[in-house]
Amino acid sequence: MRLFVAIDFPDALKLYLGAVGERLKSDSAIVAVAQQYHLTLKFLGEYPEDKIQDLERRLSNVIFRPFKGRLSQIGTFGEGYETRVVWGGVEPVESFIKLAEEIDKLTPEVKKDYPDYSPHVTFARVKRIRALTAFLDLVNGVRLEPREFYVQEFKLIRSIGGEEGHRYETLRAFPAKSL
Repeated sequence: MRLFVAIDFPDALKLYLGAVGERLKSDSAIVAVAQQYHLTLKFLGEYPEDKIQDLERRLSNVIFRPFKGRLSQIGTFGEGYETRVVWGGVEPVESFIKLAEEIDKLTPEVKKDYPDYSPHVTFARVKRIRALTAFLDLVNGVRLEPREFYVQEFKLIRSIGGEEGHRYETLRAFPAKSL
């Protein structure tokens, strides 16, 4: 099973994020706009089905207090014609990083994709840029409202691939809890 651990957003925020994502469609680049918005804390990849119960047990030991997050700025991974992802940042960065680090400690069997975790919402994956200046003007013209949301849980999610893209299925939610 292809799994990841993420923060799911309220439906109203997902609608807003979808509207922002739609603004990134243009003739200047071929982009695949995300359809299901979330904030990945850790990508687990293909995970053995017979080990999921143990994974859930370990994730249930994550201790964190609920916190308020908010959207911040638009950015990209890659520069110029090498741009591959358009993302939206979140704040407070430290709260998301701390939660991701706690999850990482409890899942040492899965190596990190990148050494430095950068909490973000993926808006679009860039397939090809046709007109760089027009594409960069478009991305730079998109502004995120600093909308707030509450992080009260994280989820273990299964990604199921299909002809029309991926769909997500929550396997289990893990609520915030304090010591």
